[in-house]
Amino acid sequence: MLYRQHAGRFFDVSKDSGADIAANSRGVAAADFDDDGDLDLVINNYHDRAVLLRNNLRRNHWVKLHLEGSESNRDAVGARVTVHAGGRAQTRTVRGGSGFLSDDPTTLSFGLGGAEAAERVVIRWPSGREQVLEGLPAGRLHRVREGAALAGAEGPTATR
Repeated sequence: MLYRQHAGRFFDVSKDSGADIAANSRGVAAADFDDDGDLDLVINNYHDRAVLLRNNLRRNHWVKLHLEGSESNRDAVGARVTVHAGGRAQTRTVRGGSGFLSDDPTTLSFGLGGAEAAERVVIRWPSGREQVLEGLPAGRLHRVREGAALAGAEGPTATR
């Protein structure tokens, strides 16, 4: 089943979205499989083929962040990232092992709505270091190494 949240309520959108698949499913992962900025779903089924549900509803801006630890673990597991854009803040944590028989990628995706840039990004690394990036343009994957300036970023970056 697939639900959509709207105005504080959840609505079953399984049939309308094509997600009304009768199967013995064992895991699901969300990732940008077609590299278009929105999250797609892959569902692992028991004794059957996996099913890919492609999200074709991309209407807004986005940024993706791939973190690499230097003092922290290389995969940045445990890093908390807060993205500020368009008057809103979103926080995600890099996780290792996120589900039964499935795993989400360590690259973090953030929807920005109508904002054309992430105005401010705060990364709290597992080492305790805090790194602040500003003015990250939308529509791009940004690779961030712990403690280093952002390569190819438009706008100023700072590290604390």
